[in-house]
Formats: sequence, structure tokens, C-alpha cells
Amino acid sequence: MPLMHKGKHIGNTRRNMGNILRWSLNIACRNEIQLANILTRHLKKARVYELKELI
Repeated sequence: MPLMHKGKHIGNTRRNMGNILRWSLNIACRNEIQLANILTRHLKKARVYELKELI
């Protein structure tokens, strides 16, 4: 992931997290729980990176 200006990076991260959340919900609805778990794990990592950016 290329480094960007902090404000832009955080905005993009939030948008991407929203998309990932939507995908994981769609996948969970199709009972592909394993994939949903992988996406949830990715989402948590993205959240940690975002918090580090804010500090």
C-alpha cells in the first residue's frame, strides 16, 4: 500500500472498510462464513492501521 497524505489515506481507508463490511455481510448471507471471517480479520487490521495513522 503506497503512503499518501494522512487525511486522504484515512478517508480512503474508511471507504474501503465500508466496502469490505458490505462484502462480508453479503458473503455471510450466502453462508460462506470462512470468507466472512477472513474479511472481518482484514477489517480489524485496517482499523488498527487507521488508529496508528491518527496518533
